[in-house]
Amino acid sequence: MRRVALISVAVALVAGSAALAGASPRRSDVNGNFTLAWAKAFDEFPVYYLGESFDGLPLSAIYRIDDRPFPGEAVRRDDVTFVYGSCVAERGSGCLPPLQVQSWSACERPRGLYPYAADETFTMDGKPAAIYEEGRRLELAAGRTTVVLYASDPKELRSAAAALRPINEPGEETCKAPG
Repeated sequence: MRRVALISVAVALVAGSAALAGASPRRSDVNGNFTLAWAKAFDEFPVYYLGESFDGLPLSAIYRIDDRPFPGEAVRRDDVTFVYGSCVAERGSGCLPPLQVQSWSACERPRGLYPYAADETFTMDGKPAAIYEEGRRLELAAGRTTVVLYASDPKELRSAAAALRPINEPGEETCKAPG
């Protein structure tokens, strides 16, 4: 009997420890390799997002990517990405989530970087913007940050871009834009 009681206490302690270790002051259902707290503390360039949900789509993942450039390319991937909603991949193929918001250092992804023309150019709140990929990608030049939005529904791009807000307040940027 005493052995059963000790085992029960041990199981309860392990289960309780596991629950506490997994506890988070923020949403625990957000995946990725970055957190809201880290995004708020990020100090390399301004990062934009849409809050913990947008138009019924929950924030499902946050990623920080800081890679070296591919051979032959001058630009490296340097961004923070917020993923809203989810998708289910069909067998043998991938899928794109309904909405992504990427904040890139403008030093790595400046306007005019692409060898092809935009589908449409305009301004949003006085900032240069462009639509690419048949309305599925919007790029907004927001000072030291290039904000890139991808949407499975092109109608959502402009409303999402209008709802963007910064999550952090970084210091001065020290890089020089390429080209």
